[in-house]
Amino acid sequence: MSPEREVKALYDEIDGINLENTGQWTSPVTGATNLSGRVVNIESLNMNLTFDPIVSSYWEGKVRVTGNQSTRLIKGDGYVELSGFTDPDPIEWLDQ
Repeated sequence: MSPEREVKALYDEIDGINLENTGQWTSPVTGATNLSGRVVNIESLNMNLTFDPIVSSYWEGKVRVTGNQSTRLIKGDGYVELSGFTDPDPIEWLDQ
């Protein structure tokens, strides 16, 4: 949302959205590897945001957000939920 409270849809190719992983964590129990941080750059808005997880060993939850848009500093809290990085063990009763 803009300072004028306008909402704008963003598109990868048109707006130049780039994602960069900043870390990963591998579970010693399941062997699953998940992201543990990201940087998002949006060229059309001259914006970059860094999402740092509060708990790096968990794949979803509270994150600290820092970055800037042009010369304006941005900081705050957010929530990230990631899915689709590893397949969970099959649930036997679902196949029945």
